[in-house]
Amino acid sequence: MGAVIFMETFIVFPTLFIAGLFIATGSAQSTVNCNRTTLDQCLKAIEPLLNSPAMAKGIPSTKEAVQARCAVFKVGMLCIDEYKDQCLNQRHKIQMERAVAGAQHTFAFLCDDPVFQSEFLQHQNCLHGTSDDWERCSYHFQNMVAEELAANLTKADRNLGLCCAKHGFLRCVYYAAQFKCRKEEALFLMRVAQTLTESQVHENACKKIKFDDVCASDSSVPTSSVPFVLLTFAAVAIWWSSIFVPLTRHYNFKFTI
Repeated sequence: MGAVIFMETFIVFPTLFIAGLFIATGSAQSTVNCNRTTLDQCLKAIEPLLNSPAMAKGIPSTKEAVQARCAVFKVGMLCIDEYKDQCLNQRHKIQMERAVAGAQHTFAFLCDDPVFQSEFLQHQNCLHGTSDDWERCSYHFQNMVAEELAANLTKADRNLGLCCAKHGFLRCVYYAAQFKCRKEEALFLMRVAQTLTESQVHENACKKIKFDDVCASDSSVPTSSVPFVLLTFAAVAIWWSSIFVPLTRHYNFKFTI
């Protein structure tokens, strides 16, 4: 249970972090000498920190709340590093490192970069207003990345599909914020999204790919990658509709071709 509590603490971007970590730990258990109990036992040390008033559920909105989450995150990462080094073989170490790299990179900014932290705290209304939209975007991004990695594709086609995935995710996040926030806030959220996805899809590999010219072309993109294009346009529909319908209405969009 400790691992679950640790992951649920970081509600700003849980899907990207939780999905990656549980894939990594789950796939490793058949090949290691210790199991997830080892990780849970280490993470129990975090539980007293979680009872701090600064750890109230929700996106951290004060410097104290950010610092509290940073403290928990750093202790938790020590547990994960210990588990990784003691329990995993080399292949699964790499899997876990990739799974948590985006969150580590983003928390390095949030916890250690005062300029980034200040921007984060300035954009609270936008973060709160788009949290559900972020979850939808990241959920579909993770599923589609998994499809790309599982598909029987050439390296070039897979890289193209992953880059289109990243473009689609960034636009999905940006459109969500654009409808609900100021432009500078939308750009900030897109920057956070770009940082989180860097560990899965490196920016250097995608620099020459233009979303509109390449990813929107059925003939240029592998079949399994086409839903990324639809992700962007479906996102527009979601947030445009949200202007006119009650907030209590729930959407369940499926991205098909």
